[in-house]
Amino acid sequence: MRYDRNYLYIEPEEQARLATCRVLLGGCGIGSNIAECALRLGFERLRLVDGDTVSLSNLNRQNYTQQDIGRLKAETLAKRLRAIHPQASIEAISAFIDKNNMEDCLQGVDIAVNALDFTSDVPFLFDRACARRQIPVIHPYNLGWAALAIVVSPEGPFLDDIIGADPQRAEVRFVQHLLEAQLSKEETAWLHEIARRYVAMPERQSPPQLAVGSWAVAALTTRLLFLLATRPQEVAPYPKVYWLSAVQ
Repeated sequence: MRYDRNYLYIEPEEQARLATCRVLLGGCGIGSNIAECALRLGFERLRLVDGDTVSLSNLNRQNYTQQDIGRLKAETLAKRLRAIHPQASIEAISAFIDKNNMEDCLQGVDIAVNALDFTSDVPFLFDRACARRQIPVIHPYNLGWAALAIVVSPEGPFLDDIIGADPQRAEVRFVQHLLEAQLSKEETAWLHEIARRYVAMPERQSPPQLAVGSWAVAALTTRLLFLLATRPQEVAPYPKVYWLSAVQ
C-alpha cells in the first residue's frame, strides 16, 4: 500500500484524515516543495494557485526542471503531483490570487499556506480572508541554510498587525522581527549577518534562498499541516516560531 511505511509515525485514523483534508497552497514557488512533501505524506486534496511561469532562476531551489522553463507553475506542479499519485485530487489554478478571486480560491479549504510574494497587500488580505472562514494559515520562509514558519490563527494577530501593511520588503522585515524577538541571537548570528548585508544592498533584489531552505521549509510546513489536520490542539500560533536549521 502507498502509505505502509508511514506506520508508527502516523496512526491509521490520522492517515485517513490527511487524505480528506483540503489544503490550499497560495504560491507555487516554495509551495512547489511543500506540495510534494505533503502529497507523499498523505495529503490527497491539494489546490495550487499561482499565475507565474517557471524561470531559470527558480531551479536553484524550486521543484521544477529545465524542461519546465516558461511553463505555468501551477499546471506544471499539478502534472508532477498527479504522476506521483494519480488518484489524488490536485487542482491547479493558473492565476495570481487577488481581491477578485480570493474568496473563490478559499472555497472549501481546511488549511492554507501563504507563500505569496509581497509585491502588493494581497498576502495581508489573504490572511484576513482566511480568518473570516476560520482557516488557519501557515507562513513558510526559506532562510538559506534554515527554515522558519509561523501559524496565524483566525483570531490573529495578523502580519499587518505586527509589521504594518506596507509590502515593501515585508518578508525581510518580518523575519528580522522574529529573529530579534523570538530566536536566540547566538543561534542565528549567521542569519543576522545575511540580513544586514541584504538590507544594505543599494538596489532592491529578491531575498537570497537555497535549495536546503526550500526542502527544510517543506519538512517543517508538512509537519505543521499534519498537526493542524490531526491534532490542532498541539499547534501554537504566532508568536510561536517554528525553526529548523542545518547550521550547528
